Amino acid sequence: MRTVELEKERNPLTRSAVTEQAVRANFCERGLVVRPELARFASEMVGLLENPQRVSYKPGKEFVGAPGIGKTTHLESLREACATLGIPRAWFNFNSGESKLSAYSADPCLLVEDLTTQLAETRPKTMLPAERATLDTAIACYRDGVGYDPRLADGLGCKLGTALLDHIRRYEMQTPVAIFIDATQRANPAVIGWMGEYILPYLSQSGRCLFVFAGQVPVHWRSPAVRWRVTTEKLGAFAPELTQEQCGLANFPGLAGVAGEIQALTGGHPLANAVVLSRLRELATAGEEIRPDALARRETELLNLIGTEVVDSCAFREVRKELADACRAIALVRRFGVGHLRAILPKSVPFFADYPQDSFGGLLALLHATHLIGWNDADRQPAGYGIDPALRHLIALHTQKTNPALWATVNQGAAAVYEDYAQRIGKYFFGHFRSDNRIILTKAITDQSPGPYLVEALYHRACLGEDSLATIRKWLTQFGGQTNQGKRLVSEQIRMALQEDKDLRAKIGEEKTAELMAILQRT
Repeated sequence: MRTVELEKERNPLTRSAVTEQAVRANFCERGLVVRPELARFASEMVGLLENPQRVSYKPGKEFVGAPGIGKTTHLESLREACATLGIPRAWFNFNSGESKLSAYSADPCLLVEDLTTQLAETRPKTMLPAERATLDTAIACYRDGVGYDPRLADGLGCKLGTALLDHIRRYEMQTPVAIFIDATQRANPAVIGWMGEYILPYLSQSGRCLFVFAGQVPVHWRSPAVRWRVTTEKLGAFAPELTQEQCGLANFPGLAGVAGEIQALTGGHPLANAVVLSRLRELATAGEEIRPDALARRETELLNLIGTEVVDSCAFREVRKELADACRAIALVRRFGVGHLRAILPKSVPFFADYPQDSFGGLLALLHATHLIGWNDADRQPAGYGIDPALRHLIALHTQKTNPALWATVNQGAAAVYEDYAQRIGKYFFGHFRSDNRIILTKAITDQSPGPYLVEALYHRACLGEDSLATIRKWLTQFGGQTNQGKRLVSEQIRMALQEDKDLRAKIGEEKTAELMAILQRT
């Protein structure tokens, strides 16, 4: 007995380690890959809950990403880990058919009642039930005071928050609590705002209440006091090694040997990987040998399967047809604005053939409301709207292989728009050069250089299979102005983009890229 106790002292199994093991076991049982960021957060989660100083500082964690990227799976595994540890927990999924979102919108106090009911139902049997008479009184006062409008607030709301905090603290004396909220993009903004006003600020004061959110886009909390307390982590596509691991977990001979081909086909999108692996396993069971050339032979079949089960059934599941068609077309453009919609959609989507020109601004707002597109505020210009890269890869490859007419129309339209932008911006930019080829550059002037717009146009020309060398030679004459310094500036911007832009390099090809960079270097 003493030997066992000493062994435990030498190798203590912390609650954090138990949590991480539970998450890994849950994923392995379901044939899923554990992301490093999830494993890291799983091991930190209990530490946060058991350290009041840390959790009161950052009580919220938010996972965001494209549809099918694994957000719900993350939350489910963390919730089950809490169950293993006996931590009271509450779960809200606003994307579920069982969601009470409309009821919460009408009466947000129902959310508080569901929250406390779930905590009571999931508490360990050894815990004493928390007295809720004070909380029920506060809820009744709140309802009587402000009716059913969640946007109204007064002192009664503060009393409700204080009562909720006191109620949660009764659990805190025995164990921390965790609250999981999925599909936040579907929630009524008024409900989210109400949570940020009367739930998060109060429960974060308890010191041992952790919130974990998931959604396609980050929640924009109105209150700065809440905003700085929530840490956001974006989930992207799998790296090649994770796709390799996912193939290995499929536990079927031959699948691990085609991981590289699957990565190229899906871009590492987890759900797309699963769809392809499932189909390959069916083929292997039917007696077909799974080799790299098997994916090439069945590329169109697999892309159509991905288009149906990932793009249509997952990403566009609740999006109106005309908006889904617009998303499919505009997804081929890495950064776009209203000008791209006007130039591309009337020629590529029948619904928009006679669409009023002054309505495309409103259309952009509707597309943004689907949460499939967002503002790309990366440092590299030009800024604009864009679809998540993981989803864009699937749509672009499917379109290129199965609908070449749409592929050509969109890329031609996008290239023309960017060249037009470059032409107009170039007139302003090169107007600042003096006749002796010198210019006093300011940030306001350099930000208006045509170079970044030509890079995007070059990408779309390369998608069409056009000769990039001939294109660049033409542009240096057309957009380089009348000065050598102007040509050098544009050349340098394109050359720097080629060094950093992997997608562009892939479209041009490494050999052509090297030739192109040599030409730009000499300009």
